[in-house]
Order: sequence, then C-alpha cells, then structure tokens
Amino acid sequence: MISKNPGDRLAEEIQKPESPREILSVREMRLLLGLTKGDPAMRAFVVLGGFAGIRSAEIMRMDWGDVNLGEREIHVRPGVIKKTKGMRECFVAINAACARWLPCPGAGKIIPHTLRSFRRRSAKLMVRMQSVMVRLKVPAADRWHDWPQNCLRHSFASYLLAAKQDAGYSDLVSR
Repeated sequence: MISKNPGDRLAEEIQKPESPREILSVREMRLLLGLTKGDPAMRAFVVLGGFAGIRSAEIMRMDWGDVNLGEREIHVRPGVIKKTKGMRECFVAINAACARWLPCPGAGKIIPHTLRSFRRRSAKLMVRMQSVMVRLKVPAADRWHDWPQNCLRHSFASYLLAAKQDAGYSDLVSR
C-alpha cells in the first residue's frame, strides 16, 4: 500500500517557487570574465568551469600541473575527479576559448585559497556581478546574490549543445 497520495507530492512541487536559472548567458559570461581580470584564481575558476566544463569541486582540487597548454589538454586525475561509476580520470581538451582566457599557469594549486576564503571571494564577485547587472538593467539581476552550484559547467554544456546541435557529438571535450 502507498502511504501517501502521489498527487499530493505533485501539488507540493507545483507550489514551490521556481529555482534560479543555472546557465549563464553569453553577456553574463563576458561580464564575469571582465570582473575576474585582476584575480587569476577566480579567472581560472570561471574559465575551467565555463569553457572546459570541469566541476567546481574538481577545479578546487586541481594543480596547475594538470593543465598542459602545449598538448592542449587538462588531466582530471584520480583523487581530483568526482567519483562516478567507471570514471577514474579523464582528459579534457582545451578549446580556443579556454586557451584565450585561461591565465598563465603558475605552480601549485589552481585555487590557492582555503575553501572558506574562496567562498568569501566568490561571494564578493557575485555582489560585484549583481551591481553591474543592475546598472546595465539586465533582467533577473537579483539572481546573482549567490553562486549557483556548477552553473559554469551547465553553461558549458548548453553552449556546446547549441554549437553542435547534437548532444552525442563533441570534438571539444572528451568527457
């Protein structure tokens, strides 16, 4: 026997407020790149997520040694990659946009900050992003009060799908 009416659950879902959009428009991505110009760690975070599709948590664990500009690939090694069934490591191609915007690789961690420090920095970036969006009268600027989880990765997937018109084909990414 079913203890609850499935229709009640559906009614609850319908009444929930709409969750914020998690895909950046091209204009928003340009603004974000502009705002990260003086901060190489935040710029690397935005570029690797938005142009290579790497998960936020993976970027936080990566080293600059994982980025090979000569071979035009990024190694998401064991211990960095999200533990999913069958995935132990992967190589992600560095496409033209990623190569253009990626800051010069340094040594050590790509994000050389503690998680707490990085969250403070990203929160400040979101405040700056929201104020620019409001000033430019961009619709839904208020959604920038918080960083949506993996919005850069989701944006990358959307851009790739729009460019290729086929979710099963990609010469830009190997994961």
